[in-house]
Amino acid sequence: MMLDHCPLPIVVFAMDGAWKMATIQDYFNKEPKRVRVKILGVLPAPTTKEETKEVLARSREMIAAQIDSWRHESAG
Repeated sequence: MMLDHCPLPIVVFAMDGAWKMATIQDYFNKEPKRVRVKILGVLPAPTTKEETKEVLARSREMIAAQIDSWRHESAG
């Protein structure tokens, strides 16, 4: 497998609002849509199964924190 020989870093990003474009028709709808995307970080490539689990857990924490921030911002 290529990743065994050339591990790639993990790009963590959050996206909110993309559910509004769930079908092809949604792209042609003239109604404005707000979709937010933010790159949260680049984590080193994991080399073991344990590191992979840690990177996934950290990524989920980063994404959840950003979405909470966006939702709090929108509500206030």
